[in-house]
Amino acid sequence: MRLTTLFIGQMQTLWGVLWNDGRGWVLLAVSLGWAGTIGTRIVYPALLPEMRLEFEFGYATAGVLVGLLWAAYGALQFPGGLLADTTSHRVALVVGTVVTASGLVAIVFSPVFGLFVAATVGMGAGTGLYGPSRVAVLSNVYADHESTAIGVSQAAGNVGNTVFPLLAGSLSAYVGWRAGFGYLAPLLAVVAVALWVSVPVDAARTDSSQSVRTLLKSAWGALMTRPVYSGTGLLLLIMFVYQSLTGFLPIYLVDETGVSTVGAATLYSGFFAAAVGMQLGAGVLADRFGIQHVVAGFAAASIPGFVLLLVADSLAATILAVISVSCLLGCFPPAHAYTVGVVPSSVQGTGYGAIRTVYIGCGAAGPVLTGFIIDYGSFVWAMAALGVTVSGIVLLGWLLPARH
Repeated sequence: MRLTTLFIGQMQTLWGVLWNDGRGWVLLAVSLGWAGTIGTRIVYPALLPEMRLEFEFGYATAGVLVGLLWAAYGALQFPGGLLADTTSHRVALVVGTVVTASGLVAIVFSPVFGLFVAATVGMGAGTGLYGPSRVAVLSNVYADHESTAIGVSQAAGNVGNTVFPLLAGSLSAYVGWRAGFGYLAPLLAVVAVALWVSVPVDAARTDSSQSVRTLLKSAWGALMTRPVYSGTGLLLLIMFVYQSLTGFLPIYLVDETGVSTVGAATLYSGFFAAAVGMQLGAGVLADRFGIQHVVAGFAAASIPGFVLLLVADSLAATILAVISVSCLLGCFPPAHAYTVGVVPSSVQGTGYGAIRTVYIGCGAAGPVLTGFIIDYGSFVWAMAALGVTVSGIVLLGWLLPARH
């Protein structure tokens, strides 16, 4: 009873901190935007089994498509940050949402494979414009609880990731995979309006009077530090594994374990449902106990899941494996908070955008390599490679240098 009362009290305190001074509306709008933009990238792999049947492509091509989606997302991080620093973070968030919705609609109505590929790249580009400003706004608005706020935003995204693939799988089974994408477009339209209304122009500390040349020069100097290198390398490894895992988990479940498309979408949703708790907990723990310990701990907890995925011979074991690998997503909030925190606020959009372009763009090689390993080797080799990579995340997280 005493523990329950203490927990309720802590939750009430946290709620008050997050909503104090009207900041909660900013958190809500930014989080909904994140849920919608990342949701499009997560629904995409969930529908890949159906896309493969229509367009007739193999695992390697599937890996290239997922890689293109994430590469476009990564490539537009730097332009998105530059746009934020030369206009405002509100403009960057709204533009990113609108471009994402446009790419999504183009995918839905693509009649041939070539246009489908181009629309995939366009959708990824829109989500890339959104990324830097989301983290920068929350880091500055919640300077006293940055990991917690980013953790809430990440968790909100995973609530969407839990629901969206499930709805997409159901719609795909009864209506077709195009409907599994189509229903997200109205959500993104509403989010764009909400962001414009709720996010103030000065929600992050930028100086729009700077010239592009001055911004680039200042950003370059600010990024040449050991903490920036360390944070970027850490996020690169996390993203490499994350993109590979989310890109092929539904296909693995359908093709290797015999699960139906709807069943795979349900388990895929369960992966993100478990990640909600992981990311909320990781954010709070990092603010209290330190970023290094939390990143290393959550990464280590995910390693057994990669082994269990390969040997699971029952639904219960598969569910346990999915929960274990979802621990990896707990690394994101503290890793994001660490990295954005080592970039000076005067060039935060541009600098952090450049960092995101590097680690997300390089991480996009993950699904491409994974697809080729599966085509020319096996899922066993692919999962083993991802598990070894996670060991590197544990080491880098533990050795992160102090930010200040």
